Amino acid sequence: MPDIPLKVLLVDPDQGSSSRLAHVLDKQDSVISVESVRSLDIASKTVARQDINAIYIDPISLGMNHATSFIEGVRTAKPEIVSFFT
Repeated sequence: MPDIPLKVLLVDPDQGSSSRLAHVLDKQDSVISVESVRSLDIASKTVARQDINAIYIDPISLGMNHATSFIEGVRTAKPEIVSFFT
C-alpha cells in the first residue's frame, strides 16, 4: 500500500508544543507540508482555502466543546480529512 503524502494542519494555541510536533512531522518522509495555527477561526479558514488532509488538534487548550464542533464541521464539509486529537 503506497504512502499518502500528508498535508498537516496543527491547531494548538500553545506555540511550544505546536512547534515541537511540527518539527517531528517535518522529519517524516510522508509529510509534505505542516502549517500551525493557534485558533479555530483561523483553522476553519485554512481548511477552506488550502489542500489539507490531516488535522492534529489540542481539544483541551481550545475547549473540548469548541474543538469537537470544529471537527464535526470538518467531517461534514470535507470527510476525506483525517483528524487526530492530541
